[in-house]
Amino acid sequence: MVHFLRLHGQMKTSKYKKIWAVLLTLFLLLIPQGAWAASGTSYQAETETLHRLGLFLGTERGFELHRLASRAESAVMLTRLLGKENLAKELNANHPFKDSYAWADPYLGYLYQERLTNGVGPDLFGFGESITPNQFVTFLLRSLGYQEGEDKDFAFEDALEKGLEVGLYSQVQYDSLQSMAWLTRGHCALLSYQTLFVSLKDSDIFLLEKLYLNDGAVTGEAILAAGENDKRLSAFAAKELGLTEGSLQLSAGEIYEKASSAVFLIEVFDRKDVLLGTGSGFFIGDDGRFVTNYHVIKNAYRAKVHLTDGKTYPVDVVLGIDENNDLAILQIKTDKKTPYLTIGNAELMENGDKIYALGSPEGHMNTLTEGIITNKHQSVNGKVLIQMTAPIAAGSSGGALLNEWGQVIGVTSSGLKDEKNVGFAVSANHIADVPLTEEKSLAFLFNEHHLDVMPSDEEGNYYEQEPNDTRGNANVYPADEMMIGAIDKPNDVDMFRISVQNTTHIAVGLTCGSDWFTENLVLMLIDEEENIIALSDVETINNTRMQTLYGTMEKGDYYLALMQNGPKEKDSLWYDVPYYMIYYYE
Repeated sequence: MVHFLRLHGQMKTSKYKKIWAVLLTLFLLLIPQGAWAASGTSYQAETETLHRLGLFLGTERGFELHRLASRAESAVMLTRLLGKENLAKELNANHPFKDSYAWADPYLGYLYQERLTNGVGPDLFGFGESITPNQFVTFLLRSLGYQEGEDKDFAFEDALEKGLEVGLYSQVQYDSLQSMAWLTRGHCALLSYQTLFVSLKDSDIFLLEKLYLNDGAVTGEAILAAGENDKRLSAFAAKELGLTEGSLQLSAGEIYEKASSAVFLIEVFDRKDVLLGTGSGFFIGDDGRFVTNYHVIKNAYRAKVHLTDGKTYPVDVVLGIDENNDLAILQIKTDKKTPYLTIGNAELMENGDKIYALGSPEGHMNTLTEGIITNKHQSVNGKVLIQMTAPIAAGSSGGALLNEWGQVIGVTSSGLKDEKNVGFAVSANHIADVPLTEEKSLAFLFNEHHLDVMPSDEEGNYYEQEPNDTRGNANVYPADEMMIGAIDKPNDVDMFRISVQNTTHIAVGLTCGSDWFTENLVLMLIDEEENIIALSDVETINNTRMQTLYGTMEKGDYYLALMQNGPKEKDSLWYDVPYYMIYYYE
């Protein structure tokens, strides 16, 4: 056997590799391999269960359980066990592998983007190469949240031992795996099936439970259907998932218990920290990503969310907006994972179906109302919305519209003023279409869309606007443009806000045209907590005295603060002395 494998490893051309792969398959099938080679065993029953769950689809020639599994097929299985097949297809992310085929590109792209798989070389995945036990068990461990590598959960060479430790297989199966060079598709199906009933890392949630309740990758209907011919699955579904025939639809109380912790109140503020209004939002990922209506955060300078556990978080970044469909995806940063809702398919709903609206109308957090869909394709001001009877009000915008399984099928957005039982929601199917862009703060996004708050003349110069003596009313103006202003009263302070999206070096120059006045000003760069990042100094440049400032900023909002720093006996003269300031990024 060792000699045979050595010969196989020496084959250089794809032609010979294919020939040897076929011969090796036949050879492996003739060799007893402990618990893996029981007479007639092909793991057909386990594979049928995976197939009914949508986790194993087969080929045009059927399941082909005796054929060696390839690395590419294993990558597809990992993506499905992660519950990310639909996301992978939607993203269709790029990858560097030149030996891939179109059908596998979305899966390899997703796994590569998430750093869940590597190739056999810089631009080769080893697409058609057979999968080894260590490689496939590593994939299974990743689906449970374990990481391999230095100072991680396990080393790659110890993957089989880790799999035994967490309960992926029995000791007898482990002993057999150690003696195997490659796995067949049947082996992969059996291991994948067994992994469904194993808990995630540091959790009491089973993988199948996650795929069903959290990811929506496996439906309750599919679990019940597969359980008709699988006693283990049927018993597990009843005990751990509460799934029995007729139990799929949730009561209003169960809907609230399942969804309420993922829905929250949003408050939005302007540049002067005045409350603009309230809305609702809901998490769509355990990393703090959430969805709301675009109109909830439009024109906001900052926002914060109030969660059901009593904690409040600032909204850190805007990930994407879709003004046409009135949707926005944002994110808060927390030290722990956030509860989140599963996105359903609004097109599967029918007029007359029961729905639930969960949001914060008039600021009343997490109010649940119920109703039915009266028109799932209602035309409103040129847009197609879901019309429903569940009562909503101001503040409900951005809330979750849920079906009877607790899945989001819409984002509540508006209603009729005099008709409390006529409301509208944006289809949740549009969430996947929100274009994701470079992360931006609300303040930066507001600046981008509203630079006209700082008027400029025909030459493009910007003029200071009073009052601007605090961070809340600081003026905004872009880099590389001239700012003209004046310290027009004793103890006057002029504040200017700038936002950066990554580590940035800034250089600022300012002059008054008069050496004395220039020398008696001071310019500071401060952060949101009013910590001083940099102070200006006086330099002579081209025979002109200038205040110059150089500093380094991390991602965030910052302020340039200008004020007097000299004798007061000439206070009355400051009224007529303009300053000219410009900054640029290095």
